[in-house]
Amino acid sequence: MIKEIIEGIAAKLSKEFGDITIYSEEVEQGFKTPCFSINCESINNQLYRGRRYRTENVIDIHYYSGAEKREDYNDVMTRLFKCLEYIDIPKSVLRGENMKMEIQEDYCSFKVSYCYFYFTQEDYELMGDMELKGLS
Repeated sequence: MIKEIIEGIAAKLSKEFGDITIYSEEVEQGFKTPCFSINCESINNQLYRGRRYRTENVIDIHYYSGAEKREDYNDVMTRLFKCLEYIDIPKSVLRGENMKMEIQEDYCSFKVSYCYFYFTQEDYELMGDMELKGLS
């Protein structure tokens, strides 16, 4: 599901920002600016009820402007709040929560959480057959 979330984010960024390069794989050297880098920072999985689980995926999006001045950070990050509120994934739409922007030394970081529920199947038989015999 992480792959689908990252692809949904990349599609929204591409639509909103057009020609800015988007990296979803780690690039150590030689990336072209301006660009976005999308990484899954953490996954929190909790048993909700029965066989139902709630998963929270925290995604960290870095924006590198490449300019001497960082004046475009505020504009880009403000657009991200609206752009990433809803993303399309196969057969569903997810809503972003807990959005937060932080300006770092060389880039700007935008964090957003996407949560969803899922069910699991039992891999074992919960109860076998029982046979009752009465006295006659």
